[in-house]
Amino acid sequence: MKQLLKYIFILFICACSSNNENKKVYQEIDLLSQLDIPLSKPVSGDWLYEHKEKGQTFEQFEATFKPTFDSIKNTIIVQPLGNFTKEQLLNIDTLVEYLGIFYQSNVILAPAISDTVIPHYKRRFQGPTEQKLDAGFILNNEMGNKKYPNTAFTLFITSNDIYPEGGNFLFGLASSHLKRGVVSMYRFVDSEDTANYNLALEYLCKVSTHEGSHILGIKHCTKAHCLINGANDLFEMNQSPCNLCSVCLKKLQLSTHFNLKKYTNEMLSFSKKHYFKRSITYWEKANKLIH
Repeated sequence: MKQLLKYIFILFICACSSNNENKKVYQEIDLLSQLDIPLSKPVSGDWLYEHKEKGQTFEQFEATFKPTFDSIKNTIIVQPLGNFTKEQLLNIDTLVEYLGIFYQSNVILAPAISDTVIPHYKRRFQGPTEQKLDAGFILNNEMGNKKYPNTAFTLFITSNDIYPEGGNFLFGLASSHLKRGVVSMYRFVDSEDTANYNLALEYLCKVSTHEGSHILGIKHCTKAHCLINGANDLFEMNQSPCNLCSVCLKKLQLSTHFNLKKYTNEMLSFSKKHYFKRSITYWEKANKLIH
């Protein structure tokens, strides 16, 4: 009986300590709310004008939270699907680095697989060479390398355009239940020109972390300019930053348990290295607030 009481006491102390640590880091993240920019009232053509989403508070996310990462499943798999240009392959390599920082996780770039795994009836032909792929089929079917037992989630990357059932096109699609996402590079700028190359990389990083965050259970943000805002087109996607707002950042912290100072430093360093100008400004301000 004494041993049992001792064990219960230790568990209680550990739980209290964990709760205090969580409270402290959430208070630090709350400091970043000063940098949040509220969304303006949606107008015709905007995502929120066409999709009457209610958003998701941190408390709602926490109440239904199911961990994607744990001590065993701690690796993200980036799975290229189909053929790519030299510039696209370079951007995918850099994406692996970015995902490791954003999710503070191990990331593996798997060998590319042929898009011939997509059947004819799950393609839309746009001419003799260009084809749209069914995004839902990619998520719902066993594809890719299966030799990674520690997979938290898999992110497919394709240079083809993708579409939803009954829709025209998508930048990306994700399933929290299946722990899979797919991102299309088709509508990103693809050029050897430095400015365009960096813009295409920024789009890829933005859409990939947007879909990855959906896999974690984070819903579209409706309160502030945020990575996880919905977007109908490239123009609207450009209005969203690469960073999460303070509320959604707390959701990410609950999911990944990142160290905030380490996270902000690494995000700033990556942004400077790859000339993400808007992100540089944000993370410089964030660092000043929490350091």
